[in-house]
Amino acid sequence: IAMPCKLKSTPGSKREMQRDAPSNGPSLGKMQTASWGVIMFLNLRVNVLAGRSATAAREIKRLISDSEQKVITGTKVVEDAGRNISEIVANAKQINLYLDDIAQATRGQASEVAQVVDAIGQLDMNTQQNAALVEETSASAAALSEQASKLSGEIGRFQVA
Repeated sequence: IAMPCKLKSTPGSKREMQRDAPSNGPSLGKMQTASWGVIMFLNLRVNVLAGRSATAAREIKRLISDSEQKVITGTKVVEDAGRNISEIVANAKQINLYLDDIAQATRGQASEVAQVVDAIGQLDMNTQQNAALVEETSASAAALSEQASKLSGEIGRFQVA
């Protein structure tokens, strides 16, 4: 049987249990003592749970604060990474432009080298033709020299009067 009860505290005295219903003798006293024990036990349990709850709340607050700092730090890291990636992309584009310029210059140089090779081939052919002409000229000069010697010998036989 549960009866409404109040805790009354007066200065300089211990807490006492008061009931709204009138006292019914010795059994009521036992109930009051038993109720007081239950109330004290429950009060102790509530205090313990309140302490644990406060400790858990402080721990949760600390964990939230730590998480917030980690999120802020992570956000900064991601922003830095984003800036670095943007720089890398910009540098890669610039390198691509340089490579295009190099490829274009290489194509130009290849064309010029091909022209030089053609010119060298033409020079070689002209040199060979010149060598053949020199041989022919040399042979003709030798023949003319021989003919001039013969002609000089023939002219020596004639006397001019």
